[in-house]
Amino acid sequence: MAQVHLERSETPQGNVGRLFIDRPEKLNALSSDMVDQLKNAVDEVLKDDALRCVVISGINEKSFCAGSDLRQLSELTSGSAGGFLRATHAALAAVRKIHVPVIARIQGPCMGVGMELAAACDFRLATASSLFAMPKVKIGIPSVIEAALVARIMGHGRASWLMLTGENIDAQRAYEWGFLEEVVADTAALDASVERAVNGILESGRLAVCSQKRLLRSWEETPLAQCIEDSIRPFAAAHANSEPGALSARVLKRLSKSN
Repeated sequence: MAQVHLERSETPQGNVGRLFIDRPEKLNALSSDMVDQLKNAVDEVLKDDALRCVVISGINEKSFCAGSDLRQLSELTSGSAGGFLRATHAALAAVRKIHVPVIARIQGPCMGVGMELAAACDFRLATASSLFAMPKVKIGIPSVIEAALVARIMGHGRASWLMLTGENIDAQRAYEWGFLEEVVADTAALDASVERAVNGILESGRLAVCSQKRLLRSWEETPLAQCIEDSIRPFAAAHANSEPGALSARVLKRLSKSN
């Protein structure tokens, strides 16, 4: 039975993909089979030409993802560990490369590879009761692959504290450290926050949002002067389609009504 599910919701502005991690009895810890299912689900959602954004969450309110399957981790050898990591990286990299915005809807534990999965998303929204950790040193192995994204998001010192101590932090601390964009009281408020973000994306220009995401990714990896120069071309290209004129007219109409 599949433990990573893909659902789609259709709107007049385009479709929203929703990926659910479904292993509640293990707090959604990812097995190697689930890693493959996650990669396949991303490949499937990318076939949707009307896709506007993706939301990733746990199937229930107990957990986002508590990490990798501990039993499988304990059985890895020096010969099998590399393949396990490469498959996990392929799935997380696929999430990161999705061309539309990806939102992590976090409730409960978000630990280890779960925190790496959240880091591969564009932004992260969580309930106040959520917990965050990079605890692999507790079982004698380092945090690797997309753990590097955690350090980029929250800074080297804070990531060092998480990865060298393996200790938990709460959602408020994760927000203060820059990992979360918003912390809300409960799941009802979390759903409202996610839908507000989704609606903001849907109300924006489809091509412009995709172009902006590409620029944001390039800005992480390119010197500042080159980032500025490279941003001129997509700005000019945006005016080759009807989005800027149509959306500007809509905003101007709204402003005229408010005056």
